[in-house]
Amino acid sequence: MSSTPGNLPIVRSVLHPTDLSPDSEIAFQHALAIALLRQTSLTLLHVEGSSSGGRFPSVREMLERWGLLEEGADRSAVYENFNVRIKKVAVKGRPLPAILDYLDKGYVDLVVVGTRGSSGGASWLKASVSEPLAHRTDTSTLFVPADSPGIVDPANGQLSLHRILVPVAEVPKGQNAVTLAARTAIAAHGVHGDEVELHVTHVGEQMPGLQLPEHEGIRWSQSLQAGDVIERIIDTARDLPADLVVMASDGRNGILDAFRGSHSEQIVRRVPCPLLVVPITAHEMPLLLT
Repeated sequence: MSSTPGNLPIVRSVLHPTDLSPDSEIAFQHALAIALLRQTSLTLLHVEGSSSGGRFPSVREMLERWGLLEEGADRSAVYENFNVRIKKVAVKGRPLPAILDYLDKGYVDLVVVGTRGSSGGASWLKASVSEPLAHRTDTSTLFVPADSPGIVDPANGQLSLHRILVPVAEVPKGQNAVTLAARTAIAAHGVHGDEVELHVTHVGEQMPGLQLPEHEGIRWSQSLQAGDVIERIIDTARDLPADLVVMASDGRNGILDAFRGSHSEQIVRRVPCPLLVVPITAHEMPLLLT
């Protein structure tokens, strides 16, 4: 085991694609909470024509709800008080190509997007955007289910995280995911003071070689499993139960070597908690929280 969690770059910019529906609110809360913790920029991106109406979520209203900002505060108070720059962007086109095009044009460290399960309305978060995004981008992406409490307390915006599941494979290597999961767990411990469990699981006969960072606020456990990779990951996330799943991705080729196309989308669709997909192709792996 390593004595430190590694010196990873920080998140300098967060992108939250939104369809302006109520289903996007939990993901918006996560994007805002991360931007506050990292004191970084937050861009809200909407593709015009992809929803039936609505307005951009209000950062000031959410900060007021969390008790972090006085009611009626000036717009400049967000940057002056929290050092967070807010940008709202509306573009035309189809949601998935528009998001990928925005990512190609500008530097984004972390995408935070809401997801829908197999039931529900016709929101584009259900399938046509969030699921393909799992294997179409080289940017770290946090997928937040609309029907999950997530890792951010909606009442006050505080981080609530006690168990992290880290599925690993031989290919792609999972060290980036392990290291980022450890740094995130240390951040959570710093917020609430409780020990955070990180559970590393591998479907196969032998655990891949990994460095598991040590820290007084985190505890590691490991398991080897047999059977269908997707089913074992979903079942383990439910059984722990996990607050967050962190997985390595080989970018545009899939989440794991065994996951291609609809398989990677099944993980996004079925995972019972937020899923953080960490690319191994990025030269600098962003740090979610410190």
